[in-house]
Amino acid sequence: MLRSTWKGEAVAPYLEELIHRVQAHPLIQTFPKTEVQDTSGIIGNFATTLAAGEEKDISVIEHGITIFATGGKEHEPEEYLYGKHPGVLTHLDLDKAILTGDDRVEGAKTAVFIQCVGSRIPERPYCSRTCCSHSLESAMALKEMNPEMNIFILYRDLRSYGFREDLYRKARENGVIFMRYNLEQLPQVELDDSQGLSLTVMDHVLRRPVRISPDLLILASAIIPNENKKLFELFKIPTNDEGFLIEAHMKLRPVEFASEGLFMAGLAHYPKPLDESIAQAKAAVARGMTIISKEGILVGGVVATVDPKKCAVCLTCVRTCPYNAPDISEEGHAVIEPAECRGCGACVAECPGKAISLQHFTDEQIIAKEDALFEVG
Repeated sequence: MLRSTWKGEAVAPYLEELIHRVQAHPLIQTFPKTEVQDTSGIIGNFATTLAAGEEKDISVIEHGITIFATGGKEHEPEEYLYGKHPGVLTHLDLDKAILTGDDRVEGAKTAVFIQCVGSRIPERPYCSRTCCSHSLESAMALKEMNPEMNIFILYRDLRSYGFREDLYRKARENGVIFMRYNLEQLPQVELDDSQGLSLTVMDHVLRRPVRISPDLLILASAIIPNENKKLFELFKIPTNDEGFLIEAHMKLRPVEFASEGLFMAGLAHYPKPLDESIAQAKAAVARGMTIISKEGILVGGVVATVDPKKCAVCLTCVRTCPYNAPDISEEGHAVIEPAECRGCGACVAECPGKAISLQHFTDEQIIAKEDALFEVG
């Protein structure tokens, strides 16, 4: 768990109070240790099958919307002797050590932070966004514990944007030393003769290697999404190459999916600080309330319909539709749910048997309009 935000706000009391409010609320049901087995339905009328506990007790809940807040986690580094030396910690390890008064922290005379461990590399090209602010905040916390501690932050690009710039300025004023490195000359960490840590980094200003013997080595490890591939496949929601959820539109629909009634929030979307996760969660709830506050859902008149007699069940429409509206019914032909159809006409154009038509845009109507356009009166 995070010790505090970049503003110094304690996270644990806020989280405990939030958990208590949720568990004590009479209108909120929680299903711990539960797995989603199946889901069906449309916007405003979903039915999801849950399997609870070790015995997999089955229950079905009906709900109007679904919000995916499946979260993320800290990547476990494989480099820099992590897990092989007690002085090598990740950010969360350091937070826990500070909270518990660990001797490794209180007795340290030199601490080194290495940024971008596991992120901004070919395997994970994205920035984890929270690391720079967290390192600055943690460095200042160590300085408060021991003003004489030597602290180095090794960075590739320091991104303390907005008001976080004050953290960077405060760190510089308190003697924190910043050294830049690049992917071609990564810091090298090894054990010295006394089994202590020895770090070598190329200083781009001095243009010569600098050796540091840290008591603490803190790795700003990447944020990765929790593994929920099966869940995402059940709801047919998209993810990018790194496993993060993809919104319908970055600016126009930032908390929604292409399929209506499905929303997202938090680290499942992409790495972000706590305040942005809370803001996105509120946005997802606000958008969801515009649906469940209504007594009925109105759908547009421009929707695709299937002629069962012409349908050959070739699955072309199922593969073509970007909104996952077509499905195969028990009767053995394709069906399109009007509430899910956006009227884009992709399935109509691709259907080889002409079994699908778009209401108000049938072939007969289009041909009649063409005849009227070129008719000489």
